[in-house]
Amino acid sequence: MKRDPKFKQFVRLSLERELSKDEVVGFFQTVDQYANIEKISSFDDNGQEYEDVAVTLTNFGSYYLYDIILAYPVNPEEGEEISKEIANIIDDEFEFEATGSR
Repeated sequence: MKRDPKFKQFVRLSLERELSKDEVVGFFQTVDQYANIEKISSFDDNGQEYEDVAVTLTNFGSYYLYDIILAYPVNPEEGEEISKEIANIIDDEFEFEATGSR
């Protein structure tokens, strides 16, 4: 899969169907357990800035790509643990990708 150049470090989950809300939450919580998720600036309805995190969804042909931006890349061991945990949440076949190593 082609990487988005805006994201220096991220994890990506790719599969052939859209995840349920509970599965997205499980994916996020799993990544949050093993990696440093990047905080982004968001604004509320009153224009007040606050820190937030994002799980982006892209439909790429027949694949759904879920990306989480990281503050730092995960190492291979962390990536392996994340992938194992995701397999406990999602029954379908999926691909998991993590950028770089530290």
